Amino acid sequence: MVNIQKNKNGGFIKMIIILIIVIATLSYFKINIGSVVKSEPVQAVWGFTKTLTTNYIEPAGVYVWDKVLRDFIFKDVVSFFKGAQKQISTTNIKDIINSTTTSPTLK
Repeated sequence: MVNIQKNKNGGFIKMIIILIIVIATLSYFKINIGSVVKSEPVQAVWGFTKTLTTNYIEPAGVYVWDKVLRDFIFKDVVSFFKGAQKQISTTNIKDIINSTTTSPTLK
């Protein structure tokens, strides 16, 4: 059986170290990051990505949130708290305290 555990510690530091290594490697090979970012192919891909996100992905996400998730989540949350409020109002606290504080006698 393979035991896979996710390490929750060190993820941010690992990302910073990898970023430093990438920048150092690019500097070693004398690659100017600014000129790469300003190049025409990168700008074309960036423009396409921005257009795709703005025109298709964001409206779809907003629609799903507004029409599906928001009502589903908040209706369930409100009904949960209404049920909890009803349960609390019908519960006799003294009976609960007495049942948990009295211990059975040993014979």
